[in-house]
Amino acid sequence: MDLTAARTLAETLIEKHISHKGYTFEFDRAQQRLGACHYRTKTITMSPAFVESADEYAVEQVVLHEIAHVVAGSAAKHGPVWKSVAASLGYKGGTTGHNPAHAAKRDEAVAKALSQVEAMQDRTEGEFLAGERVRIGSHEGIFIEKKNTRAHIWDQRSERLFAARLVELARVNGDGKSAKETERDALLKKAIAASKRTGLRTDGAILVGEHVRPAELYKQFTGLLIEVQPSKRRGGDKTAVIIRDVTGEGIRMPYKHIFRAPGAFQPKVDVQVGATIEPDDKVIIVKPRSKYNGVTGTIEREAGEAGQSWRIRLDNNAGILTAPKSLVRKVA
Repeated sequence: MDLTAARTLAETLIEKHISHKGYTFEFDRAQQRLGACHYRTKTITMSPAFVESADEYAVEQVVLHEIAHVVAGSAAKHGPVWKSVAASLGYKGGTTGHNPAHAAKRDEAVAKALSQVEAMQDRTEGEFLAGERVRIGSHEGIFIEKKNTRAHIWDQRSERLFAARLVELARVNGDGKSAKETERDALLKKAIAASKRTGLRTDGAILVGEHVRPAELYKQFTGLLIEVQPSKRRGGDKTAVIIRDVTGEGIRMPYKHIFRAPGAFQPKVDVQVGATIEPDDKVIIVKPRSKYNGVTGTIEREAGEAGQSWRIRLDNNAGILTAPKSLVRKVA
């Protein structure tokens, strides 16, 4: 639809339904969103990209959608009150709409990236390019494009796009580390060096490089303080970034809730996945988000039906634990 005609249509509908509320119409720069209701500025806006790819009926429906928000009020959101008002105005759509212009642009970007996967398979450094295989945590996908500080990734299994922060993205090739992981490794290295100076401190503010534990109200663990981040708001609490002993897991918590812990930091162990385990071997439990994650001990014997578990004598006289073999790893 022509932009001038769309503006005339929108202003006519606003005059018809909410002239007494003082709202005006403007075009915005949105690429994906169809329209928006701005309560503070009393403005209804619409995407030019959408308008140019839509017909008059589709544009009218978007304007009615936003007018319904004005009539129903901000608290109504897309609830039953808004739905009732929208229906009375002649709106026949749902809570969201389809933007064909954005969908076409997205499909084009995905197709271009997928066509370049083979050409990108040997890249190991530099800025991420469309078609590279990337990882976010344990999830893999194809890099499609960058949007400010985020990236759009194509999940080949579900055939859908998902978004991720660029700093958390790692290449499947190369060292396989994200910018965030690389930064954390650098902070850890500095903290370990600092621990030679701070390891014997017993009072005063807790510094980077000290061995710490959380307050009693938290699940207990010990680790190395690698960073103290200032509050993002005035008068707020600082944040402590800690690398947990043995597992190497990164943990963030309020700085005011950490205390000094006895002993020295225990770096992440070299876990041998799939290694043959026998009685008297030193092992570690690997089960993220479990209270037993990172617990170490010594194998006593097989246990359970058909020998599917290990009976483990935990370190520091912490008792005996029976764990499934799938969660037990040999420590090199």
